[in-house]
Amino acid sequence: QVNQTQVSAIEFLQSVLDHVPQAIFWKDREFRFLGGNREFARDAGIENPDDLVGRDDYQMPWREFADRYRADDRQVLETSTPKIGYEEPQTTPGASQIWLRTSKVPLMNYEGQVVGILGMYEDITERKLIETQAQQRLVELEATNRLSQILRTADNPKDILSLLLEQALVALHTDSASIWVFI
Repeated sequence: QVNQTQVSAIEFLQSVLDHVPQAIFWKDREFRFLGGNREFARDAGIENPDDLVGRDDYQMPWREFADRYRADDRQVLETSTPKIGYEEPQTTPGASQIWLRTSKVPLMNYEGQVVGILGMYEDITERKLIETQAQQRLVELEATNRLSQILRTADNPKDILSLLLEQALVALHTDSASIWVFI
């Protein structure tokens, strides 16, 4: 029988979890959700975190990644080793793909036996977008620098054309047999 002190402690713990700025969930050994915080429920398109209980990844908006998530879960369960800070995709209830930085740790009972998984993640989509844009900008700047160098060092127009073609081949990851030049 659960007394009022235990109920208060459980409610307090749920309140703490609901105010953490990361999505948090926990699963049993059969990969069924035993619970989660409000952030996780919202990511699953579920209003009440209690409605997560008993579901699995195949019943969530990210079902296309369920096999991948289960492989991670299985690894944590079988090795009793946390998997910390890795990046993975997720599908939102609106069918958008986002990127997460995820950590999963084994949940242990008082006897030290693994009884499930505790997972947490944060949305890093914006950071990934900024990184991708920065990489693209770096490639563009490097190409501009190479072209500028060609124009500064070439002695005649024929050399310029040849050097530009060479840079185009490098940029396109191809060889001269694949390019036809029409003049």
